Amino acid sequence: MKQTIQKAKDGDAAAREALAAALRSRVRSACRRYACFIPYVETGDLEQEMWYGIFAALPEIDLSIGDPSQFLLQRGRFALLDSLKKRRHDPREPEQFEATPSSDDVERQVVGAQAVAELQETVGQRQQEIISLLLQDFTRSEIARRMDCTPANLTYHVGRISAAWQKQAGRERPKQSDAA
Repeated sequence: MKQTIQKAKDGDAAAREALAAALRSRVRSACRRYACFIPYVETGDLEQEMWYGIFAALPEIDLSIGDPSQFLLQRGRFALLDSLKKRRHDPREPEQFEATPSSDDVERQVVGAQAVAELQETVGQRQQEIISLLLQDFTRSEIARRMDCTPANLTYHVGRISAAWQKQAGRERPKQSDAA
């Protein structure tokens, strides 16, 4: 495989085809796995992103370190995940993917919004900000940066929010001393 990758790195078209054939099933499997998380993304689009990452990494691969096919697959996954992240936060996402909500969906959203409003009344200002940012799909690391706090501090606040949510739902979590 290393010889094939070296030839592909040097620009041999036949070696690139052989490399693609060797990695095709792993690329398809990874793309199917990620496509199930985002309903409006097609597997073919994800495959294209992953192949781009794989072939973009060819010039910088060091064949003397580790398994070069694993390095290429990893770089392909990085390209795929970057693409998904951009799509998730792109405000220009086509509206055609939004389905008309059913009455059950609307009812769930209303009940959920009421539950969140009740939760926000029981927590502090900082935790209210965290809830708001979580509902806007920010990641924990993005929230920590935005709120200028450490990840550990954010984890503490998320734990307090979770405990308040559990209490509100009537399912208090056992304390550490109770579990022992």
